[in-house]
Amino acid sequence: MVVSAIENKGTYYQPFLIDSIRDQNGNIVEKTNPKIVKKIEMSDETYGIIEEGMKNVAKNPEGTVSWFLRNSPGNIRVKTGTAEAYEIVDGQSVYRTHGWIVGAFDYNDKTYTFCFHMNFGGGGFYIAQSTKRYLNCVFN
Repeated sequence: MVVSAIENKGTYYQPFLIDSIRDQNGNIVEKTNPKIVKKIEMSDETYGIIEEGMKNVAKNPEGTVSWFLRNSPGNIRVKTGTAEAYEIVDGQSVYRTHGWIVGAFDYNDKTYTFCFHMNFGGGGFYIAQSTKRYLNCVFN
């Protein structure tokens, strides 16, 4: 939801799963209308800084996940993260990490946002492989 608000330059819309419902003839019988939940002040400069940083994570050779995403289509922009955690294994507390990646890409003149989380899957770097597979499915 945060990435969506950033991509909408501070406008946070209520998320929904269904855009419209159609009958058997293809006629729209119900349409979901966007609902603004909140507006956050964001200058064009701030938006530009965030977008450039997220592009660099995916595309810049020094970016955290550029190894996997640098050749991805759709003007990909991402932020990775790692959350420390402990898992109980055979009665023992074992140090682990959760990995996540959030981002946005452009497809067919629309911007889509996403979030992937991998429980005890290592840092955000590791989940980039799943993100790459997801993008390949969308664009192919």
